[in-house]
Amino acid sequence: MFGYSAVATALLMLGAASLAQAQQATSDTAGRDSTHAMRVRARDERTITTDTVRLHREMAIRDSARTLLDQDQAQTHATGKQIDSLKAVLDRERKATPRDTVAINRNLAALTGLRQKLDRDLDRDRRVKTRVDSLDTRVRKESEAAIDAHQNIKESRTTPQAHAAASKTHR
Repeated sequence: MFGYSAVATALLMLGAASLAQAQQATSDTAGRDSTHAMRVRARDERTITTDTVRLHREMAIRDSARTLLDQDQAQTHATGKQIDSLKAVLDRERKATPRDTVAINRNLAALTGLRQKLDRDLDRDRRVKTRVDSLDTRVRKESEAAIDAHQNIKESRTTPQAHAAASKTHR
């Protein structure tokens, strides 16, 4: 009897030891997976933050350029109105009897200057418009990239297979 209980006790001890080792291995794996998941989540959050900051910066630059374009176009419009007004004054002065040639010459010089200013304004408007269009394209691409990245991160969090595949490639 004594021999039988000793064998049973020894088997019980060996079983308990292997059970303890299995539990330890499981908790180590769970701990590693948990740590890995936290690192992946932190990396994802940094990616989202970086994308968002970059997008907001591009949007601010674009909005600033768009404001500048609006101001330039208002200035160009005002210069066009000045030219129209000066032309009307010139027409009146040319039809007046007695003609004031000094005033006519002064207004012609002013008209020439305003036309040159209008040409410069139109050139500047075209350059700024091109820049705004370019910035719109960059913001749209940055926005689409951010949305795609966020969607990919969201999908990798919700699908266990994708998460498991991602964790295997990162190890």
